[in-house]
Amino acid sequence: MKGNLYIHAPNVHQGGGSTLLSGLLAAWLQNGRKVYVQVDTRMALPGDLSDDIKVTRIPPSLSARFRAEFRLFTQVKPSDVVLCFGNLPPLFRLRSRVFIFLQNRYLIERIGLRNFTPKERARIRLERLWLASRLNDEYDVIVQTPNMQRLLLKNLGRESIIVPFVEDYAEYLRRIESPDRKEKGFNFLYVASAEPHKNHRRLIKAWAILAQENLFPNLCLTIKDDSEPDLMEFIDQVKKEHSLRITNSYAESPIELNRLYEQSDALIYPSTLESFGLPLIEARAHGLPVIASELDFVRDVVDPEESFDPASPVSIARAVKRYMGVRESALSIVSAEKFIYKILDEEGLE
Repeated sequence: MKGNLYIHAPNVHQGGGSTLLSGLLAAWLQNGRKVYVQVDTRMALPGDLSDDIKVTRIPPSLSARFRAEFRLFTQVKPSDVVLCFGNLPPLFRLRSRVFIFLQNRYLIERIGLRNFTPKERARIRLERLWLASRLNDEYDVIVQTPNMQRLLLKNLGRESIIVPFVEDYAEYLRRIESPDRKEKGFNFLYVASAEPHKNHRRLIKAWAILAQENLFPNLCLTIKDDSEPDLMEFIDQVKKEHSLRITNSYAESPIELNRLYEQSDALIYPSTLESFGLPLIEARAHGLPVIASELDFVRDVVDPEESFDPASPVSIARAVKRYMGVRESALSIVSAEKFIYKILDEEGLE
């Protein structure tokens, strides 16, 4: 007899994880198997879920999380399947088959956390310990890219299976083959939250460099206004100082996000750290060119039209110029003989 499916995601509520989880639930078919889902109270779910899906909301607190873990432990039977969608294994060892959907690179790499708040650093360190101590050998780990598979094996010694997915693959292919060419409102779109690895500050510095060269491409960001006050203040300051054409338009729903893609000419993606980079896939689904970091996680999923060093605002600015068709003068190199003449001839130095 078929068991039930338990989707355990009490810490998923934003970013690519929430997009993938919403798509997964929306695609569930009526097949007689019950689905029990535990999600964060802040998570927005599709409104037309299958009747087979039963949702339990978990407040974002340690006590509520512990109760959710214990509830999972007491309810799951050996015939059931558990999908842990929030990077972490169950706190208590389960008798059923368990899949861990692992997306967060901060949990498997010893990456510096100095750009995070003390509270965020404490949470990440706790989750690192949780993952390392509770990742049972019998659990299956799912990742989305070869890069994540390599990192997991290198850092935790664990094998994994690669299963990348998007909400509707048929629709994804249709959009790639027949992109919707509506009138555009933005030259570049960056779909990202305000987390440090999203690299907004260097992107804005690159836009300032472009402004100094009298180039003012229109950039759309998708930062939630109250998520990072210091970053928003920095963006406003540089925007005013250089008269930059930057719009921040946080998308509250998939419909609003799709509208932003349709209004944009290209996706720019300066992130320094991703397990998948869902906006790269979404941009391709909307027929958009991609200008992105020259990093493994990018080329795992797309072949960008232009790439750059995400640690260098100059490199980002140059990639934007190449994409815009703005030619940059090559460095004038002279022979050793001419160099001598130049330093001996004052006029030659001019």
